[in-house]
Amino acid sequence: MIYMYKLIPKYIAFIFLSGFFALIGCGGTGTTDKDLVVDSNVIYTIGDSYTLTFQDLDEYARRQGVHFRYDDALYGYTEIMKELVGNQYKRFDFFERKLHENQEIMRPMQRYINEELGAAWYEHSFLGKYLTDEYLRASYEKMKYEVMYRQIVLSDDDTSDYGEETIESKVLQIADRLEKGEDFSSLMNLYSQEPGSRRNGGNAPPATWSSSFENPVDSAVRKLSPGDVKVVTHNNVNYIVQI
Repeated sequence: MIYMYKLIPKYIAFIFLSGFFALIGCGGTGTTDKDLVVDSNVIYTIGDSYTLTFQDLDEYARRQGVHFRYDDALYGYTEIMKELVGNQYKRFDFFERKLHENQEIMRPMQRYINEELGAAWYEHSFLGKYLTDEYLRASYEKMKYEVMYRQIVLSDDDTSDYGEETIESKVLQIADRLEKGEDFSSLMNLYSQEPGSRRNGGNAPPATWSSSFENPVDSAVRKLSPGDVKVVTHNNVNYIVQI
């Protein structure tokens, strides 16, 4: 079986012409679809074990740079087709001869197999998930908007007298009061320790896509929705933000 792939070039014209004449035949004899089904996208099959479509061939050819390596595109695609189908014949032959059970062969190959499995997992679980047109389009849309928020700022070094309360419990209490609808300006004037934001009514500069890479508070608020309240702590400073 391992040598059968060498005969591929002789079959390529036959495959395409067979599909063409099969379609012509359907029209000339009145053959119905249920009598003869031709998938014009499939260009090679090996029994029920392997099917090569033109899309598979085209994607592989582009990854291999066929359009740059060969002046004759048809010749280049033929060579790539020989490679793809030939590799499948080699794979079938390898397992039919049970070479995968031979530890002397498999042991030196294990590292390469693990690397291939890792690469396949990365492509399927990461690239396949994140590098889609839909994900990239949604990410681009998110880059364009700004998030407006207000903040109440308390430092862990705060020396105010909160009785038996700690600064942490005080921060959580303020956040809870905001979530229950208490007036933001009143709480901000009462507790916020940042003069700049107090002069602006607690309004912080808009959180943009670029600022989120430098400002942890901006990074956090860009994940929230209008009306949300969240506590963000950074460098011993507590930011009680409301979108």
